[in-house]
Amino acid sequence: MPEDEEYPQSLRNIKEAPLALYVLGKLPAENKPCVAMVGTRKITPYGRRAANKLASDLTQAGVTVVSGLARGVDSESHAAAVRLKKPTVAVIGTGVGRCYPPENRSLARAILEHGGAIVSELPFNKPPNAFHFPRRNRIIAALSQPVVVVEGEIKSGALITAKLALEMGKDVLAVPGPIDSPQSAGTNHLIREGAGVVTSAADILDYIPQQLRFGLDPRFFETPSLTPDKPQDDLTPRQRQAMDAVGDGSASLDQIAETIGADVPEAAGILFELEVKGFLACENGLYSKSKF
Repeated sequence: MPEDEEYPQSLRNIKEAPLALYVLGKLPAENKPCVAMVGTRKITPYGRRAANKLASDLTQAGVTVVSGLARGVDSESHAAAVRLKKPTVAVIGTGVGRCYPPENRSLARAILEHGGAIVSELPFNKPPNAFHFPRRNRIIAALSQPVVVVEGEIKSGALITAKLALEMGKDVLAVPGPIDSPQSAGTNHLIREGAGVVTSAADILDYIPQQLRFGLDPRFFETPSLTPDKPQDDLTPRQRQAMDAVGDGSASLDQIAETIGADVPEAAGILFELEVKGFLACENGLYSKSKF
């Protein structure tokens, strides 16, 4: 309830403030900088690289990434924080007792394991409804400063979040994209309308309010790329087998399971671990080595 001590101050005065807030895990402290990263569910390889890179660098700098646990940009942004074993906040369009999309159950568990939070204004077991998702966007915007749109079509939920953020007096930033990509039409439009241009985490950190910058890693204000190479020596033998099965091309879950002599559930678990660690990426059901 808004009158409760633990209710976030940033939500108290927004239009249609949630009457109740259900939280699994722990919300960041009020003096902790939070950045929203939102975008299309139909993420492109370019959008995937951008979301991973930006979310990784922001997390390493000391920022909490806030997103919506949807497919695409949201999932990639949360996963980047999870790979670093750092908190991230997911504002969802169902009750906290459900997970949508269902394939993100493992990601949701990992968010909680690493000190993050899953947040909803809906009753515990409320199922997904198309109306819920635009509504939850106001919460994402309210918890964050600034709001970053990574990829988004002209008529997308990400642009709804951007509009709500502007109405709250928040800064909106966007990642420029190819002029012939529908998924970048929305971000390019936002830039044309005056949104800040994002080419690195440093561009985003410049919009963090001064009073929230204490404790942030100053290197990330100066250098566009500080994500370290992923160490290869922490892979288990089964994970190495899966990496070898993928090789320099791509392979499906069934193909990898057959190659490493595992059943599908075991192989799926191994592949998820490799995704979380940032070694593999999945596009249209095919796994390939991540470029990050």
